[in-house]
Amino acid sequence: MKIGFSTSWIDCDIDRLEAVAPVIDALEIGTRGDTGFFHSLERWVRRHEMPVQSVHASAGPHKTHSEPYYTPNVVSLDPSLRQKDIDEIAFSAEWAEKLGAHALILHLGKVEEEKLKQEFLRFKQNCLSNPDERHLSDRRTSLEKRRRELGERYLDIGLKTLNTLCERFPSVTFCLETRAHLHEIPLLEEARFIIESLPVSNIGYWHDIGHTYILECLGFGTMDAWQQKLYTRCIGTHIHDVNEHLRDHQPPGNGNLDFEMIFGMFSREVLHTLELNALHTPESVMKGIHSLKQSLRRRGRDTGEQLTPARRCN
Repeated sequence: MKIGFSTSWIDCDIDRLEAVAPVIDALEIGTRGDTGFFHSLERWVRRHEMPVQSVHASAGPHKTHSEPYYTPNVVSLDPSLRQKDIDEIAFSAEWAEKLGAHALILHLGKVEEEKLKQEFLRFKQNCLSNPDERHLSDRRTSLEKRRRELGERYLDIGLKTLNTLCERFPSVTFCLETRAHLHEIPLLEEARFIIESLPVSNIGYWHDIGHTYILECLGFGTMDAWQQKLYTRCIGTHIHDVNEHLRDHQPPGNGNLDFEMIFGMFSREVLHTLELNALHTPESVMKGIHSLKQSLRRRGRDTGEQLTPARRCN
């Protein structure tokens, strides 16, 4: 099993890649960076003969601003906003083809209701400060019900958009990333509906381990449910640890996740990518990579066995 590394950590400083290049197998191109950065990164990749296994939309030389942009309007009800982000994804797909990357990761968008978003964020804060299950249960149920009702109107848009992209770029697999917030799309059943409804083979999902762990901790499903229902359609993962404050994108070993158990959820063919916050030092990143490889060795690299549930939250 090979470990990829997201350029999200280098924070547009290509020199930072030199610290990790000897211990990683491939790159994922993250969304932070502008035209000049992505051209420089492409030259670095070719000079070092470093494989690029995935590209995250919207990354590529078409970008003029260095701040990350995650195409939040792919399924927007506003056609003009939606088309802008479809174009962004298409530019990223073209660049992925040029780099030889077969996976394009995308955020599908969000439910456009500010009230739902704010209620979810308050609920999350309440869970962290006063996790009284009886007090929160009714609110959780209400949030889930409202989210399902609102999400239905976005699914047809998602189907049409993704079908067009998949047909236009048959050599690229479009991967719906699992999200960390209830107001974002897709939920598990939404992803399952989209993936199973599309008449194309180059559609799948990208399992962000930290994101699904956070939603599990808040009581919104389980992180292994995605694999139980979409095991054969998982293309890759984002690996990062999550601490007791539900802060994600930590180096492995800096949080609560049991990666040895988690790797048992995935087949051998799944692409694994370490995606870390840029604030972590090279020393902590190298320590995290070492910890991750230890988990892989203990797992014996045989990840095709019966699914093993990940560690549950307290």
